[in-house]
Formats: sequence, structure tokens, C-alpha cells
Amino acid sequence: MRAREADGHMYRPSFARRAGISVASLLKLETGKPVGPTVYEAVARALSSWTEGTPRHILDGGEPPSHAAQAVTTERAEPAEDDRFQQARKKVIGLAGIFSEDRILGMLSYIDNVEQQQRQQSVADDQRRAI
Repeated sequence: MRAREADGHMYRPSFARRAGISVASLLKLETGKPVGPTVYEAVARALSSWTEGTPRHILDGGEPPSHAAQAVTTERAEPAEDDRFQQARKKVIGLAGIFSEDRILGMLSYIDNVEQQQRQQSVADDQRRAI
């Protein structure tokens, strides 16, 4: 399991936003391509089980922190994802052979944004009802 998935980010766009990096930089990092030190630092800050020194430890040949226990905690703590958004993501991923990677990532990012907006609206509605 990837560290970002253990932190509850199943898709790159939501984690890239959290880390403050581009999806392209995250993709490079996850596929073993060279990235700059700011990308490593941003990812280390964004991952709950990583410290500032974790990227250097991994680059020096060490193992990444274990995420098994954290993944179980994350799964229990967060509500189940809305099935409509999950289904939409699966359909988009299924188009990977047809569209470019950039187009696929853009579509996934759009789905993430719509889901986030819907959640924010739901929270706002709940707050209005509580008043």
C-alpha cells in the first residue's frame, strides 16, 4: 500500500493538493523518476506517518514506514466514500488506454473537486440546520 493511500488518499489529485505539489510531480515520485528536494519535503510534511528525515532514509536504501496499522485506523475513522464518485473514478481509470495520462488525471481531479464541493455543501447545510 502506498503511504498516501494509507493516509486516505486513494487518488493522486487529492494528495497532490494536500501536499501542495503538482500531480505530475507526485506521479514522477511514485514511479521512481527524479524530483526536486521540495517535492520530497512537501510529501514528508503531508504524510502523517513520515518525518522530515523519511525521504532521505528511503533514498539511502531504508524501508518506508509501515502503514498497515495506520490504514486500518484510517478506514475506520473516515466515512465510506460516496459510491457514485467511486464508480466514476473506476470508469475514468478504465479509459486509460483511450485518453492520455494528463487527460485521465484531469478527469480524476475534476471528480475529486466535485466530491469535495458536495461534502462542503453538505457540511454547510448541516450547520444551517443546527442553528
